[in-house]
Amino acid sequence: MKRLAHFLSFFHPLCFALAPLLSLYAINRAEIQAQELLRPLLLVLAGSGILFGLFYLLSHRTPGRAPLALSISLFAFFSFALMAPPLEMSLRMIFVLIFPGLLDFSLEGRKIVGWLLLLSGVLGAVLWGRYDTKKALLPIWAVGLSYLSMALYSLFKPSASTEFPVTKAPVLSPMAKTERKTDTKMPDLYCIVLDAYGRQDQLQALYGLDNTPFLQALETRGFRVLRKSHANYIQTVLAVAATLNLEYLPSNPSASGVEQGAGWIQNNRLVALLRTRGYQIIDVPSGFPPTALLNADQRLTDTGPMLSDKSPYERLLLSLTPLAFLLYNDHPAYDKHRAQLQASLSHITDAARIPGPKFVFVHVLAPHPPFVLGRNGEAIYPAKAQFSLGDATDFGQGNEKAYRTGYTNQLLAINQKVLEAMDALQKNKTRPAVIVLMGDHGSRMQTDWKSPERTNLNEAFSNFQAVLVPGGAPYLTDDLTPINTFRLILTHVYGENFPRLPDKSYYSTLQNPLKFEEITDKLR
Repeated sequence: MKRLAHFLSFFHPLCFALAPLLSLYAINRAEIQAQELLRPLLLVLAGSGILFGLFYLLSHRTPGRAPLALSISLFAFFSFALMAPPLEMSLRMIFVLIFPGLLDFSLEGRKIVGWLLLLSGVLGAVLWGRYDTKKALLPIWAVGLSYLSMALYSLFKPSASTEFPVTKAPVLSPMAKTERKTDTKMPDLYCIVLDAYGRQDQLQALYGLDNTPFLQALETRGFRVLRKSHANYIQTVLAVAATLNLEYLPSNPSASGVEQGAGWIQNNRLVALLRTRGYQIIDVPSGFPPTALLNADQRLTDTGPMLSDKSPYERLLLSLTPLAFLLYNDHPAYDKHRAQLQASLSHITDAARIPGPKFVFVHVLAPHPPFVLGRNGEAIYPAKAQFSLGDATDFGQGNEKAYRTGYTNQLLAINQKVLEAMDALQKNKTRPAVIVLMGDHGSRMQTDWKSPERTNLNEAFSNFQAVLVPGGAPYLTDDLTPINTFRLILTHVYGENFPRLPDKSYYSTLQNPLKFEEITDKLR
């Protein structure tokens, strides 16, 4: 029994090392690739080994004390984001009473000092206190196993799944039946999603930006600009899932919106239909995993020379720890994102050169934050900010001035790159092409993720749309929403039979993304 207790005393730190990594991955797995776990896992295990050796020496090789100190250290390290604010508040009160000059330290500095003082006191008691460490073995295992069990449950529990309502297969017109045999005469189809690209009237009203020159440049290239378009949803995964499935999303408040939406994107109706026509599926990803078509025939993912950078999972993990300061002024992260934006647009030309009928899906994470491009396309680095894809209420605590400046400049840079990409596409294409340029939603400077009442709905839902159809497309009306764009194109160009659905818009929170509130009547 003593040998078993001695054996068990060395392994409870594994619970505290593995649980936070697995739990964080489980919560965000729709947006994180599994291989991103490997490097943090190796670093945590290596760091734990070094700390164990240090604690073992400090405890004068007393059995049981080093593992206990390590488990406490790991728990405190990964719980820093929860522990630090109340500790900093207590420390601030002490500073006010003893020496107010200490308040000159930065907020982050005070958080780390408070955390270090508490952890040092606890570790000192553990390593040198006069008590029997065997008494702590059962409680620490109970806590550790509970911690790990919750993480494993989150990782392996079946996720709630919602299928689209069963719809009858569209009745094929005689033209469609003929063309199904050979679609060599049908044009290629491009769907290019410019994330958070707003409509002209809202850009003018909120940003003082007259985007007319860009819209006119598209019109001279044959595009029809839909000047009263509204998005159907204001979360990217939901908007893309609905657009590619040609249907409104079913409501399911208990399901994980991002994970469910990513599944709908992977198995979307538009791709399935075009495959039956012999179309190749080409995916040009943005680096945002939920919108990637992983089952595409070709994926154009090259971003040029590899850039050294933390993965999205590593950045998320670091933000919860005392090492969050490493995320500030993180130039490699901005360099990598900028390279991804440029690659996404340049790969449109590569896709155009691919022979045979094809559907090309391109997601460009701009003008959405982070803002990494100046108005002339030059590299910029936001100061004193962590790299993040967050916007709306997640952007700089509602810093509208920084959002307005960054968004305007990045949009102007993207405008030029989009025109260059459209010219290159037309020059290099091997077949006629239908091109849909769209914002998945509008800009979200004044969006509140918890409340439609505190959200500027007209800004959030007013999205950019421009469509190029050889021969023109008078059926694409100015007020068309994205869910109907491909329905009408499939009907009028490809001979399918998809009647236009009522144009509706739905708000949902980040916490309950599939709990929809229709706000169509609230949009001017």
